[in-house]
Amino acid sequence: MSIDLPSELVWIMDLTGLNWPDVDEDELREWAEHVREFARGMTETHDDTDVLIKNLGGAYEGASAAGPADEEQLWNTTLYPHPGGPTDPTTVALADLGLDVPGVDRRFVNFCAGMLGVEAVDDLGLLRETFDRAWPDYRDTVKAGLLHLVRNKPMTVDQWYGLTYVRFPDERELTAYRAQVYAYLFDGFDAMPLAPQ
Repeated sequence: MSIDLPSELVWIMDLTGLNWPDVDEDELREWAEHVREFARGMTETHDDTDVLIKNLGGAYEGASAAGPADEEQLWNTTLYPHPGGPTDPTTVALADLGLDVPGVDRRFVNFCAGMLGVEAVDDLGLLRETFDRAWPDYRDTVKAGLLHLVRNKPMTVDQWYGLTYVRFPDERELTAYRAQVYAYLFDGFDAMPLAPQ
């Protein structure tokens, strides 16, 4: 509702050339609240994004050879895994995948689902340069995990598909692919491993 000014004040304002806007103040207050709500949302989004970017930056700095200090920082050492298959990489027990061995932790499961999964498997060539700059303990974890998969074959073709949505025709081809990934990342193998389409 608009505020009505006394007629004497309107006369003086007209005389001096000041115009009183004809605005519904209630509607203006309502719109102002929308703008304030939007600003609060932008501030929260900015703060969340700022924290995320700082955490991601820490993953690629390689600040210390010791790596993460606690389990929460493990998320910052690899891409967040895209849930490729029906197996959730963030909650599946390592023992369910046969990965409960020394030197292997959740980061390796995230690596498999995120970098060897259906969404990124063809981009493995882009990984090599950043992988070479990753924290040594992260590289050691991936190395131990790949070696374990190649030597002991704890995961079946179906388990691998459940984690990555990448289907291999048989165990032999899956093992060969894992060995190629290991050679590509750790032994200077030049040809990027290709997963089946």
